[in-house]
Amino acid sequence: MDIQHVEHQIHFFTDNENIRPEPSTISMILKELGSMNLIPTTAKALNKATGQQVNILRMITSDEQFQVTFAPEAIVISLKTRNKAVSFESIVTQVTKLFELLKLIYPDKKSNRISSVTTIFSQTNEEQEDNKIRDMYLKNENETPFEWTIRKCFSVNLGVSNEKINSVHMADRAKFMLINDQHVNNFDGYRFTADSNTISENTSYRFDLSNSIDLIKELNNDNLEVLKPIIDMIN
Repeated sequence: MDIQHVEHQIHFFTDNENIRPEPSTISMILKELGSMNLIPTTAKALNKATGQQVNILRMITSDEQFQVTFAPEAIVISLKTRNKAVSFESIVTQVTKLFELLKLIYPDKKSNRISSVTTIFSQTNEEQEDNKIRDMYLKNENETPFEWTIRKCFSVNLGVSNEKINSVHMADRAKFMLINDQHVNNFDGYRFTADSNTISENTSYRFDLSNSIDLIKELNNDNLEVLKPIIDMIN
């Protein structure tokens, strides 16, 4: 099975009213995050509180593989990988470095929710692999559709923090279009997603830019367990 695209995302849910794409803010953030080779850009986002489109600040590397988006309700960190390895350590390394730098600017930043999402796009040309994946996700189905979507959500208590989370498992068999380096890649394949997120019912702002790292590691480990059967097929 060949990997076409891998993306890790961390959502640190927080109010970013004080982070706007203004010259003074951009200068302050660039001074610290420039060491990570991040370049400031702007984007549009919906402010859910007001229902209006707003300009937001986005920091991105020149190869567009790593980016940090200061959305109205969250800091969203995204890391894409081109190689065939599915590394869960790389996103933790980048987030740890990022949060250490952000603490210098916003030492009081707090979050009431955190999520970790890993998505793997892959393609297989072997019938044996197709059958194995079908058995994983459609083992109780009598039909054999050529396109399908599966989504399951479980309630889990993390072992170290005892944080209650939603562990969401998703898989799709379909035709996909990916754009990498301005090249369009159309292929018939799979998308596997693991989304581990703290429950919305707990609204206390208990995570800061320091203690959140250990939780992100736990969320990543949950994603790894979910995707391990797929990763084993790839590796």
